[in-house]
Amino acid sequence: MVATAVIMAPAALRHLSSEAIILSGVALASLFASATVLIQYLASDTQLAVVVFWTFGDVARASWAEIVTLTVAVAAATLFAGLRRWDFNALAAGEEAARGLGVAVGRLRLYGMLSAACVAALATAFQ
Repeated sequence: MVATAVIMAPAALRHLSSEAIILSGVALASLFASATVLIQYLASDTQLAVVVFWTFGDVARASWAEIVTLTVAVAAATLFAGLRRWDFNALAAGEEAARGLGVAVGRLRLYGMLSAACVAALATAFQ
């Protein structure tokens, strides 16, 4: 969620385009990947084994409470996307076209990003 905030805050302040937001996300992902590689490089043998195991993920430790939480989050995100499908289709035609059709582009983009980031964060946390 912090990574989403780091991407969305400058995007809102400078009114960045969708392409610029995607590129900033790619840059941030590369920064995080390089930090992970640095941690692996500096780790001892046992620490390296723990880091590698952590990066692979493990669903064996997931409890039913976590599965229910993730299911509720996915259902809420799916409901949001379903209710806003026409707005997303208008946005696919371009920001100006969506604005012309009465879509609040900034708000739709923010809520869509928060919804997707929440589901991704929960899925990552429970793996």
